Amino acid sequence: LPTLNSTGGGTSIVPVTSGTGTMGTGASDFILIPEVLPEFPGGEEALIRFVQKNIIFPSDLIKNEISGTVYVGFIVDKSGHVSNIKILKGIDNAPELSLEAIRVLEKSPLWKPGLQGGKPVAVAYTLPVTFTIK
Repeated sequence: LPTLNSTGGGTSIVPVTSGTGTMGTGASDFILIPEVLPEFPGGEEALIRFVQKNIIFPSDLIKNEISGTVYVGFIVDKSGHVSNIKILKGIDNAPELSLEAIRVLEKSPLWKPGLQGGKPVAVAYTLPVTFTIK
């Protein structure tokens, strides 16, 4: 069964840039280090359960004992939607696992958005999803 790696709290801010702490212009702006991080409904443990419940580990990869960690980057926007889902680092011999991690994140419910100065802001996140065979 796949497991969600919760090292470093399970989620971490994407190290996209340095400098002002924001990136982009217009509606696509996002904060790298907000005052209040976005939160999955029910918190981090609920996020782990959501991923574990929804991930389908391809049977041919189980047979071939292929495992590893996929690092998925995404934005939690001002309204709590997950968007701009991208693979930051996949598993070379198992692109199916990257696609599966994206598929599951696309099903994510609304998050509580991050806050900066008391106002909702878009925030960049990285989620490591570790696929292991038990």
